[in-house]
Amino acid sequence: MLEDQVTSFFETAITKTKSNRLSWSRPAIADLNKLPYSGWDKDRCFIAKYKQGTIALAKDSEEDDVYCFIRPEPTMSYQEIGAPDDPLLRRLYNIVYSKFPSVESFIESFISD
Repeated sequence: MLEDQVTSFFETAITKTKSNRLSWSRPAIADLNKLPYSGWDKDRCFIAKYKQGTIALAKDSEEDDVYCFIRPEPTMSYQEIGAPDDPLLRRLYNIVYSKFPSVESFIESFISD
């Protein structure tokens, strides 16, 4: 995939996520097991459905790396796009992560109440 297409993909995903036109959820274990590799932090992985396909954001449980996978339709395998150090991928991940309850947000809420 061309680098320009990946950049445009991440920019569009950021825009659609911020405007709630792309809805994210935490994947079921069965969905998580369909991703390539293993060792994902299940509480820090997210999926979004688009048409027949799925976009997955996965965070390594050992490293701070973030990965993006797409699967155009259920019969296809996930393919990784972008690089774990891509700033746009990291930005997308942070936006999605901030939309969900986390240990960090729980602690912040507890302290501020």
